[in-house]
Amino acid sequence: MKHKLTYILLVLIVFCSPANTTKVQAAENPKGVKLKLSINTKIVRLGEKPAKLRVELWNYGPDNFISAEALSPYTSAPAFLLIEAVNEQGERAKLWQLQVMGAPQEWWNRIPPGHYYGTEYDLNPTDIDALAKPGLYKLVATYVSNGGNTSAVPEHRLPSYAVWKGKLESNSVSIQVVQKSNGNK
Repeated sequence: MKHKLTYILLVLIVFCSPANTTKVQAAENPKGVKLKLSINTKIVRLGEKPAKLRVELWNYGPDNFISAEALSPYTSAPAFLLIEAVNEQGERAKLWQLQVMGAPQEWWNRIPPGHYYGTEYDLNPTDIDALAKPGLYKLVATYVSNGGNTSAVPEHRLPSYAVWKGKLESNSVSIQVVQKSNGNK
């Protein structure tokens, strides 16, 4: 009887686990997927404490969404993040644009409905040419996915999934870059 229950439990785990019954959003149209930016301060001083920029890729849709392993500016990866600053004259400049050394990233995350995947960046205007001059900047991010397919994992009965191809633009956040304080309050 004990072996029979173990066998039944094993069959249920293998054939009824969420990994095997999970739907993934169609590769052409991500319904309910949003890219959100937030920042911990509205003013940052040159040469002082950096601002924290938070990027979140939310899935409000009904199915899982396949996203990049990392929300990073590695533009040679199959999916990546562009973060740009728009100055007061309307000129756009990338904050970072990096290339992956060696083989491009091929790992993927599955974001379930109602969940997000996020990361934080330190914004130190002294280290970023696009923010090096005092002024008001609008920051915006774009998630770029070149599509493709995930790798199948036969030992876990995971098939290969098509990855959405396209661009998602975030909301914008504003930041004022000002000169370093001279100690007077």
